Amino acid sequence: DTKKTQVMAMPGNDDEFFLDDVIKKYEDQGVIWCLDKVVEIGGFETISMEYVNPTPWDTPRELSEKDLKKKIDSLVKKLRDPEKSIFNFHCPPYNTHLDLAPKLDKTLRPVVTAGTVEMIHVGSRAIREAEEQYQPMIGLHGHIHESYAADKLNKTVVVNPGSEYGEGILRGYIIEFSEEGLGNYWKVEG
Repeated sequence: DTKKTQVMAMPGNDDEFFLDDVIKKYEDQGVIWCLDKVVEIGGFETISMEYVNPTPWDTPRELSEKDLKKKIDSLVKKLRDPEKSIFNFHCPPYNTHLDLAPKLDKTLRPVVTAGTVEMIHVGSRAIREAEEQYQPMIGLHGHIHESYAADKLNKTVVVNPGSEYGEGILRGYIIEFSEEGLGNYWKVEG
């Protein structure tokens, strides 16, 4: 029953734009379309963004770092107190435990050295800069399936549940808030 639990839904970078209307069809059943507005969760403001920095696959929802920064800044302007907010951005911040993905060669195959897949940071610099500048309580991220991780950017906790949907594994985080802000957070999978 979505009337007892807040359910926010948004597309990711691979999702075609017609899916926006599919998600919005469920708003009358309590699903919250969370893009381009502030959504309050337990007294804290949340802003959400589905776009990512450019990928080798040219997916539908990609923006340059410059345009990502503009979009983030326009969203942050809607917040009363960015330090007491939640950033729900599909793309993780650059150079964290959240954005490690296989290095690819020119044919888009993973580069393997000494039997090990080489990993590189592929997250967004604009998102990292925004989280360092505005210091939200937490950054909720996805996009990089290989990076099931949590990290910190100054005071901001950032998490990415990763994904192993091909193997039938669902991953996530349980996040606890108090009146003061972020409490505990736990990795979960099943």
